[in-house]
Amino acid sequence: MIERDLKVTTRGALNLVAELGLREITGRGRYRAWGIL
Repeated sequence: MIERDLKVTTRGALNLVAELGLREITGRGRYRAWGIL
């Protein structure tokens, strides 16, 4: 959704998530979900 809505690449979306301090909580490579821990 981040990629589509913000029109960025997968790497760009992951970098944004990292900068926001979110953690991946699904343990999956695809269809990930993030949360604030």
